[in-house]
Amino acid sequence: MIPTPSEIERAIDSGGVPLREMFASADCDSLLDLRDSSSDFDAAWQAAHKTTEKIRFILNEPIPTTTLRELAFKAVFDATEHHDLAACVSDDFGLIGCAGYVSSHDSIDGFRDATIEWLWQEYSDGRLPIPPMPGSTEP
Repeated sequence: MIPTPSEIERAIDSGGVPLREMFASADCDSLLDLRDSSSDFDAAWQAAHKTTEKIRFILNEPIPTTTLRELAFKAVFDATEHHDLAACVSDDFGLIGCAGYVSSHDSIDGFRDATIEWLWQEYSDGRLPIPPMPGSTEP
């Protein structure tokens, strides 16, 4: 299960999701190139985003991910000074936080998305989610 945005914020603040450490010595451009090179990854990410946007529209209420996105962006930017990587991670955490909020919402029963769960697991394990994804047809 994906945590709520506030639970994810606490995990980042406490080091449970070690964004600063994860990217301190990373080759940022290579990591972004790996993500950008996979059409499977992009298609899965976009599909997950569209699903959460549809649910956001149905709920007709703001989903509190702004603070989470800012926290993720600042942690990565402080470690790397790489704006594009920080924005990429911020987008991921916006998606993860949205899914966590939706899955905890009383009127949405049993929301799950395999791509978002995989993103969250990768970050929880201290890794930037890069292809191949589970079930991908790409090498």
